[in-house]
Amino acid sequence: MGKLARKAEPSEKRTHKRVPIAIAGQVFLPSRDTEQNCIVTDISLGGATLQCDERLAVGTELVLYLPGFDRFSGTIMHSSAEESGMKFDCSESERERTAEKIMLYLAGALRDDTQVRTETRVAMHAPRIFTRADGEIVRFQVRDISLSGASINTTARPPVGEIVMIGNTPGRVTRHFDEGIALEFVRMD
Repeated sequence: MGKLARKAEPSEKRTHKRVPIAIAGQVFLPSRDTEQNCIVTDISLGGATLQCDERLAVGTELVLYLPGFDRFSGTIMHSSAEESGMKFDCSESERERTAEKIMLYLAGALRDDTQVRTETRVAMHAPRIFTRADGEIVRFQVRDISLSGASINTTARPPVGEIVMIGNTPGRVTRHFDEGIALEFVRMD
C-alpha cells in the first residue's frame, strides 16, 4: 500500500484525471452483436468520453477498441446526444498499462502506426459540434480523423490558425476546402 490514493473533490466524482485526446476507435456492443465508429475525446485510467454514430444508453455494456492504446470493457455511465461517458472495468495491471500509454501519447511517442496520417483514418457520418474561440457552436460532420487531425464538413469557415474545441480537444484550422475545413489537433499546456 505504498501508493497514495487520490481523493475526488466533492464536485468531481471521477477518481482519475481525464486527458483530452481525439482518437478514432470502434465500439462493440455485445448485447446487439454490432459495432460502430467513435471518437474518444478524453481518456483516464478509469474511463473515456465517446462521440459515437448512435447515442449509447446509460447502463449499456460495451468494448472499446482504441488503436495504440488497448481494448477496454466497460459500461456507459452518462449519455447525451453529443457524447457518452464510459467507465472501464479493468484490473490494476490494465490501469498501469493504460497509464503508460497515456504518458506516451502526451510525450508524442505513442506507437508509430497510430501517428502517421497515411495510416488508419476512420470515416464517420454522424453530425457533431465544435466551439469556436468566440463561443459560437457549429455543427459538422467528420470526413475522416486520425491521431493528429481531422477533415470535417461544415459551412463555417473559421480563419486558418484559429483554435476550435471538439469536446475537450483543441484543433487548429490548417486549411479550407469546398465542403469544410482541416484541423490539426494541438496540445495545450
